Amino acid sequence: MEDYINPIDGTKYTDRQHVDISLFEYDENIHFGGAGIVESVGYIGTVSQIYDNVNFHEEQVFVFTNNGQGPKQSPVPYSASDANRAQVHAYSVQAV
Repeated sequence: MEDYINPIDGTKYTDRQHVDISLFEYDENIHFGGAGIVESVGYIGTVSQIYDNVNFHEEQVFVFTNNGQGPKQSPVPYSASDANRAQVHAYSVQAV
């Protein structure tokens, strides 16, 4: 994945790409295990956790993990083993 830009670093993203990533949370197909693919950016990670109003403050958090396998990777949830979590190369969190 040579053209992959680490979403944590993000320094190589354009302003438009930052906006597109932020707007991805409104994608109606976002679901656990789904690939996070933003048209102007490409694959940003696999949806590994979704927190939706868990503390009754209307918060939403989407956690994307990326272990370098691309869109076909399995999600790496919080409950994953240390060995599986160590395979994650990058992660991104979108909080609203």
